[in-house]
Amino acid sequence: MVINEEKKGISLVILLITIAVALILVATITTSFGKYIETSRLSKLANEVSQIQDMVTAFYIKNDYLPVIGEAKTKSDILEMIEDTGNRYDMEKEIDLNGDNYSTTQFYTVDLDLIETEGDTEGKKYILSYPNFTVYDMDGMEVNFHVYYSISPRLSEIVKVSEGKKATKDSTTSIVKGSTLKVTSNNLGSTNKMGITVNSARATSTIMYLEFSGITEPRQVRNTISKFSFDSLDDLNNKDILATALTQDEINSFNNSISKTINVVIRNSKNEEIARETIDMSNYDASIPKVKILSNRVYNEMRVVRVELQDSGNNLKEVRYDYLKKVDVNNNVSDYYSGVKSFDNNYMLTKAKTIDMQEVNQGVVDIKVPKDVGVLCVAAVDSSGNISNIIPVSYTNGIACNITTSVVGTINTTNTTYTFVFSEDVLGFTTTDLEIINGTILNLTGSGSIYQVIVQNVANSNGTQRITLKSGMCQNADNTASNFEASLQVDVNTIKESVSPQGISLSTDNLKLKVGTTDTLFDIIAPANVSDNSLEWKSDNEEVVSVNKNGEVSAKKLGTANITVKTVNNKTATCKVDVVN
Repeated sequence: MVINEEKKGISLVILLITIAVALILVATITTSFGKYIETSRLSKLANEVSQIQDMVTAFYIKNDYLPVIGEAKTKSDILEMIEDTGNRYDMEKEIDLNGDNYSTTQFYTVDLDLIETEGDTEGKKYILSYPNFTVYDMDGMEVNFHVYYSISPRLSEIVKVSEGKKATKDSTTSIVKGSTLKVTSNNLGSTNKMGITVNSARATSTIMYLEFSGITEPRQVRNTISKFSFDSLDDLNNKDILATALTQDEINSFNNSISKTINVVIRNSKNEEIARETIDMSNYDASIPKVKILSNRVYNEMRVVRVELQDSGNNLKEVRYDYLKKVDVNNNVSDYYSGVKSFDNNYMLTKAKTIDMQEVNQGVVDIKVPKDVGVLCVAAVDSSGNISNIIPVSYTNGIACNITTSVVGTINTTNTTYTFVFSEDVLGFTTTDLEIINGTILNLTGSGSIYQVIVQNVANSNGTQRITLKSGMCQNADNTASNFEASLQVDVNTIKESVSPQGISLSTDNLKLKVGTTDTLFDIIAPANVSDNSLEWKSDNEEVVSVNKNGEVSAKKLGTANITVKTVNNKTATCKVDVVN
């Protein structure tokens, strides 16, 4: 049988194409498989280093010393330990990316026997950076002509590190998780509420500090406090969280700083830093807008107030206004809303009338009101929620006054600060012009049209507090007008309620000790502000393990014992202790 030469040629071409396609597929599969193998190897490195990192940190917190051997090393020492000079570049790059390139950073060799590692680590050498607690695998992992040593951004771009080791963030809260420290803050755009919550499982022997940008001296958190929250530095002071309160100048320095950061730092009994989290509060704005009355005109059917607005944060949101007094055709003045003699900040922010910024021209806006309005109150609000002083504007022959307090809701602090704003400068304003119910007036400061009065709240009491400026007590400069009555009522609660423990836990549920050794169990009581944190420690087998009043356990002989700690209201936690050879 004779095969057509043309068909023979086509068959050959088809055969060649088939072979080429097969070769391409084999190469693709080989490449993909190779990448899979490389990624798997890097994932193994990441998980091993992450595990060592966690165990080193846990050991340090528990024992108050580093699980290391040998003397401290420098960055240069670490680079010299890399035999292949070509690989030193990769190590140096990772050290820089991990923030371990400072002259104060120290490097130590991890003692693997102390941290009881899982898996095969025989012959391995890990280096720990301090104080960042970065772990470096000195063998490294070579992939595609690069060597990887740690969980640096270089490695994170290729593989996913085990969940729970990295920071997490959502649209409203930034959360940083560490072995002993969890910090949350408000990152919802520009805000005047920090929303900071600090939750730590620190040992009683540790010290917590807060460092603030713009403030030279750090502040120590009271030793009995390990969990707390605050919305501003004033709030932090009012809650008595700090051993030494911040001064007003320091608060102003922080509020006016461009880069607002707060560091939460925990140090052990040797003053060594064992935990640090940085809170970025660059979105926090505490600058108060300002309102200036430019003119005040009366027309046949309306009154017009021209207002100039100022805000150092340049994020004005709206103008708020409402009517405080009314005046009839005979110039008789009365409350516009029956019984309302002042507008507080909460009212102005939630119920007052609004003018949005579209009606504002180069910082100036005209407010048109009915002719029967005798006193108008005006305030500016920015996007962060800050409100200016509430400025009263009087169309009568009397001086208007509005009283506010910065606290929204129930006041539970020792003192209450009231702000008095008059429609014009006044003379003769003293504490004798004031009446107070459920409090004691401490002092009065100010001049011109703005004054502040501090009232000491009655200890261990609750109810309402009312401050009143009697009418006719203050005069203007030419003595042609005196003030209307003004008053403000607020809720006060200064009862010191007893806080009982809601639960207790221990630093570990299981512990292994060798005969003749000791260890300390750290207790964590919730909430942190309990009135009585007394504890009772007990061993169910004193012959095997004993425990003292500080939670220090001592292994006496082989066996097992359960150590139980109990609060004053019988909340308990237990740790099983195995004594081995």
